[in-house]
Amino acid sequence: MSLKLEYLRKFDKRIEIVKDENIESQLCKIPEKWWEVLMEKDFAIKKNKVIKIWNDVSGIELRNTIQYLSENLVSLDLLYDGTIYSLLYGIEAGDGDIAYYEGKFGLDLNKNSELKSRWKDMPKSIQRFYEDLHNGFYYYASHSMGLVPEDEITYLAEYDWGILDELKESVEVDMASSFGFFSNGMGAYVVIDSNNCLDEEATLWFKDRKPKYGVNFWDIVDEWIVLGIQF
Repeated sequence: MSLKLEYLRKFDKRIEIVKDENIESQLCKIPEKWWEVLMEKDFAIKKNKVIKIWNDVSGIELRNTIQYLSENLVSLDLLYDGTIYSLLYGIEAGDGDIAYYEGKFGLDLNKNSELKSRWKDMPKSIQRFYEDLHNGFYYYASHSMGLVPEDEITYLAEYDWGILDELKESVEVDMASSFGFFSNGMGAYVVIDSNNCLDEEATLWFKDRKPKYGVNFWDIVDEWIVLGIQF
């Protein structure tokens, strides 16, 4: 077993790295736009093709993340957990270590019925990322510091937030229509209220302090992804 696979299986014992010689037989289960990437043997060309896909889908919204990937991406692997395929990004971090980020293939809104009922009201740029790029992009070990997959997106109304008892004023988001797409793994979320998300307006939601309203969703997500990789 390779050291990389040994590391990955600390967090998911089912995970497999699809060997290069077996990738072609798996392509029919992966979005067509990724076929050329996965079949490419030259890593420099493969990386350029990945960056192009990111730019085509979210080049404006995630420009800093894409720039960091273009400069620091060192490996790409196709993963399979027995059910779902995903792409594992090996990215050189600020300390020289390799940070592994996962981007899943295939959005299944049936795994999150509340989100499914509100999906058409979400900003088009978020729909585009999840439908055309990846079903989440996050630090592999913790499933945080990134956009989480559909079944891990936090529906605010499902939780008893203790901070609500401490706030002196009412919250400015509708809990029943609000979803945390980004988690930092320590109780902070970038939340979209599907009833109030014009111009990708979002809220920084914290489990233990006052929310910060009126932030731009992508500005925060783009900045925090890069910070997460660097540190």
